[in-house]
Amino acid sequence: MKKVWTRCVWVGACALLSCGVSAQTLRADAPRAYQWLLEVGGNKGGDLMANGTYANTGGKWDVYAGDGLQGGIGLQYAFNDTLAMQFSVSYLVDTTQGANGDIAFKRTPVELMLIHNLNERWRIGGGWHQSFSSKRSNTGVASFLGTENFTSTPGAVVQLMYFFKPYKNLKQPGDEINTGLGLRWVTEEFRSQRTSRTYQADHMGVFLSLYF
Repeated sequence: MKKVWTRCVWVGACALLSCGVSAQTLRADAPRAYQWLLEVGGNKGGDLMANGTYANTGGKWDVYAGDGLQGGIGLQYAFNDTLAMQFSVSYLVDTTQGANGDIAFKRTPVELMLIHNLNERWRIGGGWHQSFSSKRSNTGVASFLGTENFTSTPGAVVQLMYFFKPYKNLKQPGDEINTGLGLRWVTEEFRSQRTSRTYQADHMGVFLSLYF
């Protein structure tokens, strides 16, 4: 069932991209239904996965299931002025950044959201979230710990966004890039393929997003 659901999401995302391209080719001077998205932000939350102390400084380090810096790219397709669908793929990592070794939890979050514009400054959205290629890797003096892979369960994402200038779903020719600041909440769970232990990864994130 999980594989079927994942295939359906990817097919839907491809259809979204196709719709956007088709809409653009109808009329060169018509409002554009699709917009590309770049986003970068940070997350905080989730269960503790690993911790310790740096041998050279005595400082403490930790890795949490929901923490990390995230950057991604996406595509939005507008049904009208107030309703749109957004698909995005990101890279998220939480790392200890040690001088002679590193422990990092890396994953690739994929999201599909339905978004409603409350007005020209505020919007709210929500939908499906799931991480793929999730693993904890260890390098340098920590390499003896090996690599631990994880599977994730489908989760949910809810996001509230504020735009710094008036925003429209349907982009007119010559419109400038719109910048928004988003606050999001994600529910997620990871299961270790090595130990079968589960980690709650629910987290809060703050993101800067560029629509163009």
